[in-house]
Amino acid sequence: YVGKVGTGFTQDTLATLASKLKKLRTDESPFDPAPRMRDATWVRPKLVAQLAYAEWTADGKLRQPAFLGLRTDKDPSECTWRDRER
Repeated sequence: YVGKVGTGFTQDTLATLASKLKKLRTDESPFDPAPRMRDATWVRPKLVAQLAYAEWTADGKLRQPAFLGLRTDKDPSECTWRDRER
């Protein structure tokens, strides 16, 4: 878990994401350790999103992340910490 994104969404994008994420709901966090978050809805990690962000914080979170879109050409298994930009 590296943060939450609250910008970059159009109404159409939100509707599409809601539909896709609803099908991926799960009771268990996919993160270990699970972040302590109130009212979180967890989903299975089956989608890849592209984000823009200002930088990584010292504690490993994204600063000012913005949603750019889903990457249907990428598999979640391709998204690793090894590929993380610093």
